[in-house]
Order: sequence, then C-alpha cells, then structure tokens
Amino acid sequence: MREGRRDPCRAGVAGTVAQSPPGFVNCASRPVGHQVGAARHRRRRAPIVDIDGWLDDVHMATTTAAPPRFRTVTGAGTIVALILVLAFGNAAYRDWVNKHTGTNDAGGFFLRQLTWPAWSFDSNQPLRDLLATDLKALLLVVFTAVFLALLAVAPGWGFRGVLGAIIAGWGGFIFAAALAGLLAAFLTAHASLLTAFTWAAASAVYGLFVGWIVGLTTLAFRR
Repeated sequence: MREGRRDPCRAGVAGTVAQSPPGFVNCASRPVGHQVGAARHRRRRAPIVDIDGWLDDVHMATTTAAPPRFRTVTGAGTIVALILVLAFGNAAYRDWVNKHTGTNDAGGFFLRQLTWPAWSFDSNQPLRDLLATDLKALLLVVFTAVFLALLAVAPGWGFRGVLGAIIAGWGGFIFAAALAGLLAAFLTAHASLLTAFTWAAASAVYGLFVGWIVGLTTLAFRR
C-alpha cells in the first residue's frame, strides 16, 4: 500500500465482506496478526476511561475553595459566637445575673442561659474543672465555625431560602454547643459518661434558646 493512503481495513470491521467488487480491499484476506495489531492501535488511541482527565477533575474538586458568600456567613456567625462567649460568659455578668434575676420567670431563665459558656481564671477551682470550663467555651466557637461551614446553604430570598438560612445557623449552633459540652465534660475531675451526657443536654438547651441569634446573623450576611 502506498504511503499516505488510508487503510480501509482500519475503518471497517474485518472479515465482514465475503465477496468484494473490483478495487475493493477485502479485509478478511489480511493476515490475522495485522488485524489484531490494528485493533490494539484503535484501543490505544481511544481509551474507554480517561484516567488523566478523571484525576484532574478530582484534584479540582478537592482544592476548590468555598464560595465567598459561604465564607462570609461562616465568619460572621463565628464572630457572633465569640461575642456571646466573651460578653456573657465572664464572671462579672454571671455575678450580676445571680444577684438581679430569678429562676421563676422567663426573663431570668433566658439571661441565665446566656452564662452557659462560662470561662474563668479562678485558681480556687480544681485545675481539671477549670480547664474543662474554659475548653467548653473555646470549643463552642471552634465548632460553630465548623458546623456553619458544613451547613451553609445557597442564597435565596424566598420563604424556603430565608427559613433554610436561619435553621442552618441555629441548628449549627445547637450542634456546636452540644458537642463542646460533651467533649469538655471528660476533662472534669469526676468525669464519667453520665457527666458528659448531662453537660451535652445542658449545652443543647443553651443552643436552642440562644442559637436564633446566630441564625439571624447567617440570614443577614448572605449574598
């Protein structure tokens, strides 16, 4: 066959033509080795699975940063959680609440719930209890950032979009508080599984009554 001329056997299926008109190349007359080599050549040129392209897609999916609106919502919610810890978890606010509020009214109950992420540097407490209390407040802020990033929803100003944003922020704060209390309880001086469950339950109640603040923040900072 002359150079530059297309091999008709590579374009069709070998051995399918029993009788050929004049000038037609019968592929069945070609040696078997030549037909097998042509088939292998076609398989090499057109792979069934493009491994290189698949690996590139995986790399892009795992290295692509979160959308800016999600980072803004996560950052705003985390800052609000930090403000709640610093403003209402300090000893001065706790002393004021204990002196000026009671446990028999709804207002006093809510104001006392705000003191849950208490932090202190009082050396009179056992060291492990002091570390557990401070760790609980720190983990609340950290887990709030984690759950807000995981539960971030696409923006939308319909009823479902607004409700989804509030629930995502509110629910993320509840999960963050419950997990922070559960883990920090194991650091106390008398740590036990019952103590961890008790702390987690109290933490979830705190997130339920205070988390709406974070939920409204995630709604306000959407784009």
